[in-house]
Amino acid sequence: MTQKESRSHLYMIWSSMKRRCENPNMPNYKYYGAKGIKVCGEWHSFPKFKEWAKANGYVDGLSLDRIDSSRDYEPDNCQWMALSDNATKSLERIVTVDGVEGNVRAWAKLLDCSPGNISYHIYGKGVPVEEFIRRRARYGKNQRVVRNPSERTVKAMRRLNRKLVELTESVGALQGELDFSEEQRLSESPVLEVTA
Repeated sequence: MTQKESRSHLYMIWSSMKRRCENPNMPNYKYYGAKGIKVCGEWHSFPKFKEWAKANGYVDGLSLDRIDSSRDYEPDNCQWMALSDNATKSLERIVTVDGVEGNVRAWAKLLDCSPGNISYHIYGKGVPVEEFIRRRARYGKNQRVVRNPSERTVKAMRRLNRKLVELTESVGALQGELDFSEEQRLSESPVLEVTA
């Protein structure tokens, strides 16, 4: 292999495929190698992979896609796709939370957020996607996630929550007083009778 070849887009695709399936230190390993996804023996050789790629329509700018995402990287389970088509395919990924299934677009619409927000969590950059969906469904879009908060932050959040409860109770009490005084005012006002 030449130095030019080792810097090619195709070589980068091949190298990335192997790393995410075989190197536990890679960030995406948990989605591939840790789930049992492997690279077939034939494709451990870059020249063999390159031969398959050229025979199956590879040109720069395409990305490698597994047709069945539960199967390995092997010739009969892979195809070349435009990056935009591959991104669209990822929006159709099914996410199951507490027995409820939906693709990324459906969850995003339900939770009033962008599909990119959900994908961010799917690919391990935030909290696990199931946790994100549960929190978003429970607390709405204004909920903020604080990872590993300090003791001081936890105490401040507890004080804020107590204040919110107190304010909610005060508003409820004021509303009750307003309703009572409105009823009293109506009962004291003279009633006009209209006779024909």
